[in-house]
Amino acid sequence: MPDIIKARIMSVMRNLPPLPQVTTQLLAVINDNDSSADDVTKVLSADGLLAGKVLKLVNSSFYGVTHEVTTVSRAVVLLGFTGIRNLALGFGTVDALKKLKC
Repeated sequence: MPDIIKARIMSVMRNLPPLPQVTTQLLAVINDNDSSADDVTKVLSADGLLAGKVLKLVNSSFYGVTHEVTTVSRAVVLLGFTGIRNLALGFGTVDALKKLKC
């Protein structure tokens, strides 16, 4: 890859906005081997908007739950740490990129 392209990529990467704080907190908790589902639930529940998005998604036909999931703790158990991490990263990235001026 030519140096000019590498330099441009690095320039763009340096100007990317940071992920939302709740996303970085969730990632830290999920990556901690001593964390429990309760720990993840506490962080996720602290952000009502993200918790609502997770509940909406876990109740979608994609996940095929037979009964409505009404609590964040149940959503964490059903989705697991990997599922919560992926959703948090997805939503966090979208939120961060909305702040990017193109």
